[in-house]
Amino acid sequence: MKALNQRDPFRLGLVALLVGGLLAGAVVVISVIPFGEKSYTAILAQTAGLRVGESVDVAGVPSGKVQSIKLDGDQVKVGFSLDKKVKLGSESSAEVRVATLLGTHYLQVVPEGAGTLKSDTIPLERTSVPFNLQDVLEKSVQ
Repeated sequence: MKALNQRDPFRLGLVALLVGGLLAGAVVVISVIPFGEKSYTAILAQTAGLRVGESVDVAGVPSGKVQSIKLDGDQVKVGFSLDKKVKLGSESSAEVRVATLLGTHYLQVVPEGAGTLKSDTIPLERTSVPFNLQDVLEKSVQ
């Protein structure tokens, strides 16, 4: 039988790896879970250069981030998060805006209307982009 002051380095290494893995997993979970945020979706005609990770602003104040961009038929679904303190009403709107000449963008959200936003989604009718690529192409052909 081993004395208490002699430790098995193999077991000690396994315990250290297990603890390190648990800590790394906890850090990942904490960084991914949006504490104090609520998720929404905006339906756009096109992305107009908007990218995942860019800012979502309300009244000129950064209040969230673009979380996902997915093609849905001939439309684009933009998933974004906002601070839970921001309440989007039934007539809320969203617009992609150009932030810099270097090509960064942001999503400007305007909370409007009474009640709550149906299905937490801003429909295509209440979203806009800085330019419509299809319109530009059609005008250049004429």
